[in-house]
Amino acid sequence: MMSSPDTIAAIIRDLEQMKSGQHEPPPPPTLPPSQGDGNDGGMERRINTLEGKVDKLVDRTVAIEVGIATLTERMAHLPSKEYLDDKFGKMLTRTGIMVAIIGGIVGLAVRFIPA
Repeated sequence: MMSSPDTIAAIIRDLEQMKSGQHEPPPPPTLPPSQGDGNDGGMERRINTLEGKVDKLVDRTVAIEVGIATLTERMAHLPSKEYLDDKFGKMLTRTGIMVAIIGGIVGLAVRFIPA
């Protein structure tokens, strides 16, 4: 896309004016004059409704934050995977020892008890 020489010259002129401090920003746009009759069209009621809903949202957000904090605290007290693995390993070891002892007792009983 090519620009016309006049457009490029205008851009260069604007840049030089900005660099020298002579450039003034354009005035902000103005709103068109009101054409209403002084009636706000129920705007005040609508704003009050929105403010009430925002207050409810803030309350719900606080409740959610408290709930998350409670869950986080409770999760901090749950056992870790390593702890559970250790307990499960010890349980398996104890079960194996008990099976071996019971098997030994049954073996002795079979050997020494007359049939």
